[in-house]
Amino acid sequence: MSITVQEAVKRPSFSNITILSGNNFLTRSFKWVHVVEKADCSNLINGGELVLTTGIEWNKDEETSLYFLKQIIDKNVAALCIDLDSKTTPLSPAFINTADSHNLPIILFNEEVKFVDITMDLHKYLLDFEGSIWDELDNLFNNLNTALNENKEVDAFLKILRDAINLNVTFYQIDEPFSSSPEQTARVQPDDNWMKLSVFVLNNEIGALYCKKKEHLLSKFEKLAIERCANFISQSLLLKYQHIERQQIEKNDWIHSIVSENADHQSVINQMEFLDNSIKQNEISMALIPFTSQNNNTNRSLSYIMLLIRDTLRSHGFHLYATTDFKNSYFIFVLINQMGSADLFERFDNAINQIKNQNKTDIQKYKIDYMSVGIFVTDYSKLTYSHKTAEKTYRLQKNKDKGTITLYQNLNVSRLLSNLANNQETQDIIQDYLGPIIEFDKQNSSSLLYTLHIYLKNQCSKKQAAEELFIVRQTLYHRLEKIASLVHYDIELPQNRFMYEFAIYAYEDGIKE
Repeated sequence: MSITVQEAVKRPSFSNITILSGNNFLTRSFKWVHVVEKADCSNLINGGELVLTTGIEWNKDEETSLYFLKQIIDKNVAALCIDLDSKTTPLSPAFINTADSHNLPIILFNEEVKFVDITMDLHKYLLDFEGSIWDELDNLFNNLNTALNENKEVDAFLKILRDAINLNVTFYQIDEPFSSSPEQTARVQPDDNWMKLSVFVLNNEIGALYCKKKEHLLSKFEKLAIERCANFISQSLLLKYQHIERQQIEKNDWIHSIVSENADHQSVINQMEFLDNSIKQNEISMALIPFTSQNNNTNRSLSYIMLLIRDTLRSHGFHLYATTDFKNSYFIFVLINQMGSADLFERFDNAINQIKNQNKTDIQKYKIDYMSVGIFVTDYSKLTYSHKTAEKTYRLQKNKDKGTITLYQNLNVSRLLSNLANNQETQDIIQDYLGPIIEFDKQNSSSLLYTLHIYLKNQCSKKQAAEELFIVRQTLYHRLEKIASLVHYDIELPQNRFMYEFAIYAYEDGIKE
């Protein structure tokens, strides 16, 4: 059971508050309340909690408070509730603006409160159900789970739900026939008298479950029952979609011939037309996702990955085929552009960002370390070359952040560095331009090199660099002054700036926060 921040602030303990940020995101839910005071709090919270704090430890200065806030945001905390002592420094505008830009509700108590009373009240509200309700929910769960194990259709789940709550329910799936209990011969258009609960599969809304009763009139048991049914429908459809994906994957052995036999242009076209003659024969790229111990080299794992990325790529104009290469321990993808050529890379970059933002948790959970995308070609006889550039992309990604999707064309200077990595001149450039900074960081456990990296990445904009580093501008000025005192060349000169950026790219392992 979880409750929303909006429900929480209606409790008596929140009678005198000010909502400083995230006003439109009070629908965030939480299952637990936790008190956090330490500035270095990342290891103290799991994520998703409602956090209570006085700010005594972390609100001593703006830099420390922003460091604390970054961890709260990274942990996806539902809301931050603060009881500031009259002697404590007020929250800075940068603190509130940062929280608001990340949709984090900041709730300020206007009078002294007891955290123990708030914690007890909210936990009681979360857990205070009669034993008979839990018994009924357990029985409902067992019935739904049996239907799932027996691969029942959506209608079966709706009937189980209706028998449990004695209310008419309907499931409308996007672009699919509707299901209802009791069965209806005609589609009914739900109105304001119906409760709606969206159903998601891998962060994509695929339909909605409707109950013929207003949400605020439903009992806690009825709400929980509907939520559980929606979860089981989501699981059932995920299994169904995975089965369809696996069937398609089994038909894609032709992809191996592209890699191993250097297939000619017409042969690839013939194969594509055999599978689906509606696919446009535009630019094509090969891409790779390496196996890990977690995805276990199976087509089942590949079907899951396909579901994670297929709809987003399709919505941005890319058709997708995939197969498994056990010999080389990676999944192979064929990406086919279905729209114009002018904005191909812009669309692909937008798709990548959407995949990473929507499915970040799934990507991390399923250990998708990298997706390496080769060069796009119009001559299909050059797909073998596209595959080789995908492999090269992966080799260049391996020492960088995991969970990344990288296009060969976007490697930029890394393509040059891959041929110069062991060149003595490159090592001399690193030492000449970065040596003093690297040595200073090692001796003082500082991060001047990372600061320089972010500063140059933001085109020497102090405002943008300070924001990305979560520090105030004055702190950035001090760091830049220290960097200038260590290096031999003026960073602000364009020709020197290029060399510093080149050296930083070459010194891959040294760029750490």
